[in-house]
Amino acid sequence: MSDNTINNKRIVKNTIFLYGRLILTMLISLYTTRVILNVLGVVDFGIYNVVCGFVSLFSFLNTTMSNGIQRFYNYEAGKNGIDSVTKVYQTAFLIQLMLVLLILIIIEPLGIWYINNKMVIPEDRLFAANWVFQFSLLSLIFLVMQVPFSAAVMAHEKMDYYASVGILDAFLKLLIVIILPYWGGSDNLIIYGLLIFCVSVINLLLYSVYALKNFKELKLSKIFHKDLFKSIFKFTGWNLVEMFAWTTQGQGVNMVINLFCGPVVNAAQGIASQISSALNSFCSNLSVAFRPQLVHSYAEGNYTRTINMMFIMSKAIFVLMTMMIIPLSLEMNYVLNVWLGNVIPDYTLQFAVLVIFSMLPRNMTMALSQVVHASGKMKNYQLGSAFVILLVLPVSYFLLKLGYSPIYIYICSIAIFVLLWMVDLFLLRKVFEFSLQDYFLSVVIPCFLTLVLSAIIPYMIHSFMNAGLLRFVVILILSLLAVLTVSYILLLSKKEKCMIKELIHCKK
Repeated sequence: MSDNTINNKRIVKNTIFLYGRLILTMLISLYTTRVILNVLGVVDFGIYNVVCGFVSLFSFLNTTMSNGIQRFYNYEAGKNGIDSVTKVYQTAFLIQLMLVLLILIIIEPLGIWYINNKMVIPEDRLFAANWVFQFSLLSLIFLVMQVPFSAAVMAHEKMDYYASVGILDAFLKLLIVIILPYWGGSDNLIIYGLLIFCVSVINLLLYSVYALKNFKELKLSKIFHKDLFKSIFKFTGWNLVEMFAWTTQGQGVNMVINLFCGPVVNAAQGIASQISSALNSFCSNLSVAFRPQLVHSYAEGNYTRTINMMFIMSKAIFVLMTMMIIPLSLEMNYVLNVWLGNVIPDYTLQFAVLVIFSMLPRNMTMALSQVVHASGKMKNYQLGSAFVILLVLPVSYFLLKLGYSPIYIYICSIAIFVLLWMVDLFLLRKVFEFSLQDYFLSVVIPCFLTLVLSAIIPYMIHSFMNAGLLRFVVILILSLLAVLTVSYILLLSKKEKCMIKELIHCKK
C-alpha cells in the first residue's frame, strides 16, 4: 500500500471522528439554544449574545495563535523531525502567557467602559451584563492557555480524543441548561455565565493532562528560541490581519445591530450565528482533517500532492455545504419552529436563510487559505482578504444608518463573500504556482452546475407537498441523494473517483 494511500486513509479516519463529534455536538447545541432562549428570555439571550460577542471580538488573537502553532508543529515535524516540536511548544507557551497579559491589560478596562457607556442594555440588567463579561473574559483566558495542548493533539492527528473532548463539552453545556431553571433564587444570566466558565476550566485540564502525558516532546525550559519566536510572530502577525477581519465582520456587525436595533434583533442575529457556526464547523472539521497532511506535503516539497489536496478539499467543502444548504433553505421555517418552538425573534427566518447562502462562497476560501498557511507567505494574501472581509462592517453601518432593514446586511454579505473567493484565488496564485484555468474548470464551474441541478427535484417537492415532518424528511433525503449523484458525475475527476473506490476497497 502506497504512502499516499495510507495518508488518505488517515484523513478519512480523522474525518469520521470529527464528523461524529460534530453531529453530536451540533444536535446538543441546537437543543441547548432552544432551552436557554426559553430560560433566559429574548432580552437576556440577546444581552448574553452581544456581551459575549464583545469578548469574542478579541478571540481572533487566540484563533490566530492556534492556527499558527499547529502549523509550526506540523511543519517542523515534516521538515526537521519530531524533536524540533519541543522548541515550538516552549515558544508557544511563552507567547500564550504574553497574550493573557495583553488581554487583561487591554480588554478588561475597554469592556467595562463599552458595556456601561455604549451598549443598548436595559438599566436593570447592567449588573448581570458586567458579571457575564467577567466570566466570558476568564473563559477566553483559559482558552488561550489551552492552545499549545489542543494544537498538539490535532497536529498528532489524535482526532478521537479531540472528538471526545468536544462531545463532553457539549454534554456539560446541555447539563447546565437542564439544571439552570432549578437553581433557584439567583440571576439565571449570571449563573449561566459562571457555569460556562467552569466548562472552559475542565477543557483546559483535559487537553493539558492528555498532551503532557502522551507527547513527551512537550517539555518546558528556560531557553529562549529567538529565531523561532520571530518566525511564529511573523506568521501569526499576518494571519492576525485576516482573523481580525473575520472577527470584526461577525461581532462588529452584531454590535452595529445592537446600536441601531437593540437586543431583540441581536437575539435573531445570535440564532442566525448559531446556524452559520454549525455550517462552518462542518467545513472547519474537514479542514482540520486535511491540514496536517497538506502542511507535511508542502514541507516535503511535494507540491503536486498539495495542489491535488487543495482541489479535493475545495470540492469536499462544496459538497458538504450544498447538502445542507438545499434542504435548510427550503425548510428553514419548519426547522425554526421545531427548534425554537413559539419563541422566535423577529427577522430570525430571513437572517437564517440568507446566512446559509453566504456561508457557501465564504467556506470555499478555506482550502485556499490552508495552502497559504503551509507556505508561510502570508502578507499580500492576508491584507487583500482582510480588506474585502472588512467591507461588510461599513456597509452594514451605512445601510442601518440610512434606515434600511437589517436583512440587507446579509444580502450584501453574500456578494462580498463571492468577491472574497475570487480575490483569494488570484492572491494565492501570487504565492503558490497552480493553474487558475484548471481550478475554474475543475472546481468553480462544476460546483455551480452541481448546485443548480441538485436543487431542482427538492424544490419541486417543496412546491407540491404540504409543510410538515414528511416533507422535511423527503426533501432532506432527496437533497442528499441529488447532491451525491450529481457531484460524482460532474464534480469528481477520474483520478478522484479511483481514489474513492480505492479507499472503499481498503476498508473491506
